[in-house]
Amino acid sequence: MNLYTCMDALLCEMEDFVREHHGYDSPSWRSGDFAAGALLEFKGRHGDGRLDHWTVEDLREFLLGWFPRTVYADEDLQRDVPDCATVFFRFLAARGSLRGDSLHELEAACETLRGQFLSSCRDRSQWDSSKVWLSLIVAPPPADSHAAPADANDALPQRQRTVGGPRRRSSSASRAARTEASTPASRRTSPGLR
Repeated sequence: MNLYTCMDALLCEMEDFVREHHGYDSPSWRSGDFAAGALLEFKGRHGDGRLDHWTVEDLREFLLGWFPRTVYADEDLQRDVPDCATVFFRFLAARGSLRGDSLHELEAACETLRGQFLSSCRDRSQWDSSKVWLSLIVAPPPADSHAAPADANDALPQRQRTVGGPRRRSSSASRAARTEASTPASRRTSPGLR
């Protein structure tokens, strides 16, 4: 079974668990699917691949590293993530499939790491380039000019900045025109398009 099939099956089961144990008016109902999906994505694609095996160290890397660096989420969702992670671990324990550290240790770590997690999510210097660009598309910079850089490239650590800045459209267009002019007419049309 591939990762996404497993994720879908677990998330469907978790929905029933959340409905039964936490109800419709809870952080885990509001944001649990997103947060659990992110946990599973992290573990399946960037961790050891064992979706049911969680340690405090795995959780620390997720909450203080991977999520703040790569996942774009509004502040309400960010506030829900530690609670949703706790519910996710309870769900795995209830179905008898939680491996690794104990449920108690994971629950305690979710609470202990909450403040650092929220700070990490707000720290733009930790964001990777795709998260910076997405944040500028989804949510325009706040009115406070010190909160967001004028150029998304300025928000990135030096090692992640694009060399030379964004490409100018005119140079791309002129390059395309030079390529077109230098290509024989017989090769300009793809055989499949004739």
